[in-house]
Amino acid sequence: MKFLFIVGAAGGAKAATLLEKSMAYFRENGEEDLDIVDLRVAKMEFCDGRPLEKYGDDVRAVTAQVDAADAYVFAMPVYCYSVPGAL
Repeated sequence: MKFLFIVGAAGGAKAATLLEKSMAYFRENGEEDLDIVDLRVAKMEFCDGRPLEKYGDDVRAVTAQVDAADAYVFAMPVYCYSVPGAL
């Protein structure tokens, strides 16, 4: 099973630290197919309904990683009772 860990914070390091520790736990328990997406460094464009080919390289790369995964683990701050815009 392929796991994708997604850092959904716009800044800071708490979410990334949490996911790194989670990934270590998964590895210790035999999972090997782990990948991480850090939305702090990916240039995510505003989603406006364009075809995927019209978005930049980062959006297409993240989309490919999401498509390839079987399960997801998110770490994110909560702003005003909602998810960050990057997600």
